[in-house]
Amino acid sequence: MCNLLALRTPIEAETILYLEGDGNYTNVVFTNGRRLLLAKNIASLLALLPETLFLRLSKTHVVNTAYMHAVHIKGYSRYVQLSTGHKFDVSRRRACEMRKVQKNTSF
Repeated sequence: MCNLLALRTPIEAETILYLEGDGNYTNVVFTNGRRLLLAKNIASLLALLPETLFLRLSKTHVVNTAYMHAVHIKGYSRYVQLSTGHKFDVSRRRACEMRKVQKNTSF
């Protein structure tokens, strides 16, 4: 099924690799390397995306779970690595949620 992000120009949610928030703006990074800067904060975009496909790691990053390659949560070292090689830190607040994800999936 094709999930669309409801904007002026529809975007297929499956083509989004990750979101990077910057105040009231969000960089949307696609799987083909293209970037799109939107004048919406990351929380409002996350509300439009399917919950099962995207996971918030911190205040500034949301990743597409389909591209998650590894989850490392141990002590002070907390990060998620995507299949593209991108690494994102996981906030302390989200570490508990990430432990559940790590147990429920195998990478």
